[in-house]
Amino acid sequence: MKTTILSSLILFVFAFCSSDLLAQKDYELFFSEDHINFSQKWKSSKIADETSLKELRLRIENSDTVEVKIVFTVGFYFQSILKEESEEITLCLKPGKNVKGKFGGLIFEPAGFTNKQLASPEFSWEFTKLDIFRNESCK
Repeated sequence: MKTTILSSLILFVFAFCSSDLLAQKDYELFFSEDHINFSQKWKSSKIADETSLKELRLRIENSDTVEVKIVFTVGFYFQSILKEESEEITLCLKPGKNVKGKFGGLIFEPAGFTNKQLASPEFSWEFTKLDIFRNESCK
């Protein structure tokens, strides 16, 4: 009996972790510039609450052979008017490495918008500033 319960518990934990790992792979390529890939996904800000405000999560990958320094800001637009802008972010990426989402500090919550506005074709986002410095030492 203990073996069955323990086996069931292990199977449940493995299934939960596997589905969570798979959920992290749903980033969609936004654009690429100079061997740097910028991917995005929108996710609810609260786990298992689809009604919570959506947040933008980014993944930035350096597919080049040199270290890069990336400086950027994110702007949120509604009806082609800039409504919100993030603080400036500076990242250093070694060749072949990436940074993403919550653990990489790349979550942007457009607090001045509703989920309905975020889903509207009148909503958009873009990098309002984007500078990429090659062979930059990040110390």
